[in-house]
Parts: sequence; structure tokens; C-alpha cells
Amino acid sequence: MWDFSFKVEYTVRIDESSLYTIMTVENKDQKAFDFTALLHTYLHVDIETMRVNGFQQEKCTNSLTGEDFVETSSQKSIDANVDQIYKNVSKEQVVESSLGKIKVYRKGLPDVVFWNPWVEKAKAMSDFNDEGYKNMVCVEPGFVAERKVLQPREKWTGSQWLSVV
Repeated sequence: MWDFSFKVEYTVRIDESSLYTIMTVENKDQKAFDFTALLHTYLHVDIETMRVNGFQQEKCTNSLTGEDFVETSSQKSIDANVDQIYKNVSKEQVVESSLGKIKVYRKGLPDVVFWNPWVEKAKAMSDFNDEGYKNMVCVEPGFVAERKVLQPREKWTGSQWLSVV
């Protein structure tokens, strides 16, 4: 399937108030290769009361329109289909709703995808509940705005830490 040799490890650790996920990619080949990585984190929220902090002044691309902009809002909420890539994000995000508060930390993952399919896309997805958009938001750490290049024998690690606060 791939024309290069590599190793991927994905580690999950859970304690009473946190989830840690760690992805390590090792280039075992004699040539460089590139890739993207995105930790698809679906958080259970009440979409009507959900707010996300931590994107203000961050560079963003709206994947639905192609528009590039700098986020001006201190709190993000959702009332429509949203698919945004925040690039080289400098701080952690806090996701709040009537169901609680979760802090999203990351290391080695410079970008964050903010996503919710909303009504029409939720209905169009065969593996997604038609009303599921009301109870979820994705705040997904990743390496997506640019591809990560691994030189021969180089290793990369990206991790996230979700903490109930």
C-alpha cells in the first residue's frame, strides 16, 4: 500500500478525570516521507449551551468556503455546519456546555479542527445519527494545515490530553 517503511504506535491512557492519546510515527526507511495526522475527538456536549474558548487571534481556514481569517471571537458556538482549521494554535481550548467543562491540551500537533456537521450533513451520513449533531462537537488536534515530513530514521510524536475541569 505504501512505498516506504514506517511504524505507527497509538497509546491511550485513562484515569478518573483525563484521557491521554499519543501517536508516534517512525520513519524506518532510507527516504523521507510526509503525512498528516488528526485525532478525531468527538466530545459529548449540549450544542445549545456549548462554547469553546481558546481560538481568539488564531489564524483559521474555513474549509467550507476556503476563506482565510483571524478569529476575533473569544468564544465559539455553533448554529450551522462548521468545518474550520485553526493553524499553529498557541493555546489550549476549553469546551464548556451544560454537561460540563473539558480542557483540550496538545503537544506536537499544531493545528485544531473545529467541526460539527449540523442538520443536512448529519442526515446524509450513514454512520451518524440524524439528530447526533445536537450532542457533539469536534475539537481535533492535528497536523493538517501542512504535511509533516519525516526524514529517514526520524521519529515524530503528537499527543493530546483531555481533562475534565
